[in-house]
Amino acid sequence: MTKKDQSDNLDRVIRKEQSELSTALVRGASALAKERIHEQLINSSKRKASVLEEERVKDDGIYIDSCEESVGTLIKKAALNSYKDYHSLDYDEKSVVALELMEFYSYVFSKDVDTTETDAVVKVWSPMLERLFRRIQLRTKWYGGKNHSVDYRYDTRDSPSTGPHHLREHLGDSGDSSDNLGFKVDLRVVKDSLSRRKKEADKANCEISRIDPGLVKITNDRTKLLLESKAVLDKIVEEDPGRAKEISVPALQLIGNHAILYSLSLAANGLYAGLKEGSAYVPNVISNMDSFRDVILLLFKFKAATTNILAFGLKGGDDGGGNNNNSDNNSSSNNSNNCTSWVRDTWVPPGENLGCLLI
Repeated sequence: MTKKDQSDNLDRVIRKEQSELSTALVRGASALAKERIHEQLINSSKRKASVLEEERVKDDGIYIDSCEESVGTLIKKAALNSYKDYHSLDYDEKSVVALELMEFYSYVFSKDVDTTETDAVVKVWSPMLERLFRRIQLRTKWYGGKNHSVDYRYDTRDSPSTGPHHLREHLGDSGDSSDNLGFKVDLRVVKDSLSRRKKEADKANCEISRIDPGLVKITNDRTKLLLESKAVLDKIVEEDPGRAKEISVPALQLIGNHAILYSLSLAANGLYAGLKEGSAYVPNVISNMDSFRDVILLLFKFKAATTNILAFGLKGGDDGGGNNNNSDNNSSSNNSNNCTSWVRDTWVPPGENLGCLLI
């Protein structure tokens, strides 16, 4: 082999090593850039999306073999892609985060835009709530319109205000495990009964409204949530009185991009305790991305509380499962922890075509 051939081979080896080294440097720089932008997103509220997008298209004119884009562009794109790896959330938590809200649906958060309750449901909360209850024994059931909001049926019991055989609107359980009058429910989290078709039991409820709906709407929704939770709680106490003190029924109120989690429990004889467990806001600008973690944690707290209700009664009117449950209740009826007598009647505020009833 001539000296020229040896020199050419050496040049090829050197170029190959340089190319591999350059590629490794770019990868390392990209990783460092991703980590850097990650820290900036957490610690800085002054970073704007427009600035990042402007940097994305800048070209520094430095290229390496097998790369069609410049080194600067590759690094900046890698950094921008770190948006998807928000904080240190695990896989399930990442699936709940819908960062597309800032890109496509930011107008939903504006008080100057005429949005509806359905906008808040479809574009903001529905994607997250549907993903939240995947692969478990619970499912979401959304309000289906004026004719599908509640289960209407004739009740053979007499009522002081409406007389016998009056039409009643059932609240608190879409499977006829509760006979309380009530309202339409925006979202139910239900468990299906396997031993009988079309039987389901409520585990949690949710009310949703558009952003800035007004104090009356906010108060009405909170009242509805507490009544719905009481209906669920009363039925569980009836079926599982020995564990009444352990039961805490969750309820989620969503007001535009604001989420508020409540719980209702039977604290003492006739004393229902409603607590505010926490609240969080879905951010409408990237500079406030850090608050998205609070939303995720609140939603998973709601999921955990709802899942805990699975351990209690509420068979959804399933006679097959109810027999065993009733026998358990009978055996515990003499127990000092039996709290059936703690339950109180429910007063439902007047609604459309409904009178004021104490049930």
